[in-house]
Amino acid sequence: MSRQKAEEAFQAFVGFLESRDQDGDWTSWADKTGCVMSPQKVCDALGIGTAALRQNPRIATLRKAKEKELQSAGVYTVPQEKAEVAPAGTVSTSRDKMRIKQLEEKNAEQKEEIRSLTLKLKKANIFEEHLLETGRAIHL
Repeated sequence: MSRQKAEEAFQAFVGFLESRDQDGDWTSWADKTGCVMSPQKVCDALGIGTAALRQNPRIATLRKAKEKELQSAGVYTVPQEKAEVAPAGTVSTSRDKMRIKQLEEKNAEQKEEIRSLTLKLKKANIFEEHLLETGRAIHL
């Protein structure tokens, strides 16, 4: 009976993979890290226990192979501990590029604000100096 259940679970998993490939909705089946399939979502959809994904070697092998395929295709992200380190001076992902652009824009805004505040400080110092020379400065 357990071999029959294992075979049924495997066939259900194969059908699940084929259905997802046709629909192209793999991102909705990712776990919260976006690196692998969510075992709970998959098991709920198939009506099997999560143990079947871990303990059935055929399902586990097929699942890992599919996850690697999706990671190499860019559908799922590569886990950080397994991610290859990009050479210095290169941008690895579009998310990094977007973050760099945001930081550069913020940097430009802050430089403009610093320039503006520096001019205001110079004017304030000139005004204070004039008040001190004319004896009208308030001593705090």
